[in-house]
Order: sequence, then structure tokens, then C-alpha cells
Amino acid sequence: MLGIDGKPLAYDELDYARKKYVQFCLAEHNEDLPLLPVFPMRLASLLRFAWWCQDHGVEGGMSSIRNYTSAAATWSQMAGFGDPRQTEEWVWKRF
Repeated sequence: MLGIDGKPLAYDELDYARKKYVQFCLAEHNEDLPLLPVFPMRLASLLRFAWWCQDHGVEGGMSSIRNYTSAAATWSQMAGFGDPRQTEEWVWKRF
């Protein structure tokens, strides 16, 4: 996990939204639908994260979930991998 300066971060240095994405990746990673390594992030992973958030402590509906997915997508960009939402904009807009 990388910080703004590109240096590795420890888990306890992550903000809450990034911790939630890491928790999702660790809990849901499997051979058929891999989530590790965290980057590069795929749109399918981001969509799965949004669904997962509903049942794992994110309250406030889609507006709150949008904050979490935006934070994850921004983190991907900061790590130099681009915004997964832009890979299939049509799909993201319908979601």
C-alpha cells in the first residue's frame, strides 16, 4: 500500500476508507475472483467492493458507498494505475 509520496504505508497509517478496501480484499480474495495484489484495481473489484460495503458497516446508502469507492479509485490513481471507473465508463454510470 502506497502513500501520496509513493512510499509504503503500514495498515494503521491508512485512512478509514482505504482500510475498508483492504479489509474487503483480504476477506473476499479467492482464486476465481482475485483481489490481491490490491493494485492494479479492476472495475469488477470496485463494483464488488460497493456491494460488499452494504453488508459491512457502511451506512448512509449509495452516497456513503460512493465516498468509499471514490476513495479507492483515487488511491489507485495515486499509485499510478489509473481510475478503474474510466475503463468501462458505461458500466460505471449504470451502476
